[in-house]
Formats: sequence, C-alpha cells, structure tokens
Amino acid sequence: MQLLVQTLGGAVEPGVRQEYGDMEVDITAPSSALYGEAGERQSVWMSHGDEVVRLPEGFEVVARSVQGAIAAIEHREKRFYGLQYHPEVTHSPQGMETLRHFLFDVCGIKADWKMQDVLDEEIKTIQSMVGPDEHVICALSGGVDSTVAATLVHNAIGDRLHCVFVDNGLLGRARREATSASR
Repeated sequence: MQLLVQTLGGAVEPGVRQEYGDMEVDITAPSSALYGEAGERQSVWMSHGDEVVRLPEGFEVVARSVQGAIAAIEHREKRFYGLQYHPEVTHSPQGMETLRHFLFDVCGIKADWKMQDVLDEEIKTIQSMVGPDEHVICALSGGVDSTVAATLVHNAIGDRLHCVFVDNGLLGRARREATSASR
C-alpha cells in the first residue's frame, strides 16, 4: 500500500504510532470492493513503522486501525487496492477470505488449476534449462526459500544438484537467542 501511495503522488511518513502485531481494523467505507459493507471489525496482523498520511487523487480509505492508521485503500475507477496489514498470515483470521474475494470476485480469476500442475510445469521448465549432462550448484541457507528451490530443482534433475550450505550468520545468533530465552 505504501509503495502504491508513494508512486501515485500520495505521501508516506514515519508513523507517530508504530503498529506491530495483532491489531483491530474497522471497515469504514459505506461499501467496499474488498470488504462489502462498512461496520465490520477484523483482527489483522500489522507490521509497519511508516504510514500513509495523504492519499493520491481518487483513492478512498476503506479501513482504519483502531489507532487511526489507514489500513486499506481503494481506487474503484482504476481498480487499485492496497492493504497495510498482512492478510496472508494466520494471525489475520479473515485475511484469506479477503484475498480470495480479491482474486476471484474483484479480479475474476478462475480456480481451474491444481498445485500439482504448477509443480509439474516448474519441473519441466528447470529440465529445459539444464541439459541432461549438466550439474547445478545451489547455495542453501536452510531457510524456506532456498530449501523449496533446492527441493524443486532436485525433483527436476536429481543427483545432478549439488547443495552448498551457506551460514548467513543468523543461524548461530538465532540458536544462541533461543537457548538464552529458554533459560
């Protein structure tokens, strides 16, 4: 939302009240493409220090946090939408419904695919990029992104993938912090 606002001529500034964690938001617009009717309150997961202080022309606020920060905006004519919070996490209980509504109702996307089809397509793409006798090196940190990438490439080319563990410096620190926190 902040990038959208900044790019289109609005203003984002350091927030007076930073919002991290569980936060209630009120749907404030009389009607909203994202939410329907006003008056509903949702629990969402916020994580921001900066906040929108001026909207670009044509945008309206459709949700605010209980602390007053803009939580969702819309430009109905251009069909632009922005959220300040994280709808994709379990800490935003209605977030998946918001995303589902946006994708299927607002954007008109059809749910006519299966995750296995996406996986099969990506494996074929990797196989087309890596010759039958070629090998691949993967820097593996143990995080989600590199682990998923390594698994996908391994499914495509098998033992021709060679993973190198990369200690990014955070692993030891995280282990130390977890150990000291449990004491």
